[in-house]
Amino acid sequence: MRRRALMGSVSGNGSVADWEWNGVEVPPNNTYWYKTVDNQIFNIGNLEFLDAITSHTYENGKGVIVVTNDGLSLNRYIFNGKTNIKTVIMPENMSTISANTFENCTNLEDVYIGKASVNSYAFSGCQNMKRFVVSSSNSSYDSRNNCNGLIRKSSNGLVFGWGCTTKIPEGVTQTHGGAYLGITTIKSVEFPTTLTKIGGDTFKNCTNLKELRFNRTTAPTVDSGAFTNVSSSGKLYCPTGSTGYSNIKPSGWSIVYF
Repeated sequence: MRRRALMGSVSGNGSVADWEWNGVEVPPNNTYWYKTVDNQIFNIGNLEFLDAITSHTYENGKGVIVVTNDGLSLNRYIFNGKTNIKTVIMPENMSTISANTFENCTNLEDVYIGKASVNSYAFSGCQNMKRFVVSSSNSSYDSRNNCNGLIRKSSNGLVFGWGCTTKIPEGVTQTHGGAYLGITTIKSVEFPTTLTKIGGDTFKNCTNLKELRFNRTTAPTVDSGAFTNVSSSGKLYCPTGSTGYSNIKPSGWSIVYF
């Protein structure tokens, strides 16, 4: 029986031979699968990770990396800036995706993670993300309600977001640092009534962001650099009678009450 996840649930076992790229099939433990836009193997950038690789091949449109247990934590910059990478499927027993691991992988579209934890800034600048599937066995993260976001359950915080128009679901209380950093495709974001904090660099360099819609009557706290280099003009929507939004709106933006 093969292991397959279509937008969420996972069951069974998997192998490279029966993996189809139009779904998500989970590789064996200690094995990563990937696909590139040019169907070419790529050089991995972190020497520490290279020491953990036992084999690395690319055949029939699939890259296969097999590692020792030391390779189950993806350290910083391993895939950083690899613009030809399109899909990454990670093993269930993987432990950690560190900050900057997939930063500026601008053609990365599909990601599957097993039980791994994900640090802030791990996927910064991934402009073309389309699908991010989290294993149902992951007790720490989810991508609830198909919200175009990865949420850390312990903090109810958005770690990474993507897309053009995004509605962050109720229950999320904060955006972690760099959640949308460098995502130039994002144009509009709607926040839940539960949001109380926007982390530093959250929307930094989101140059096409032109609309923020808040549903809470009290403005959230905003850390340094959250709105650096967004669009020079835009609209911030908030409920009539709200307080604090004039203090957090990006420079040049107007407030619209509803």
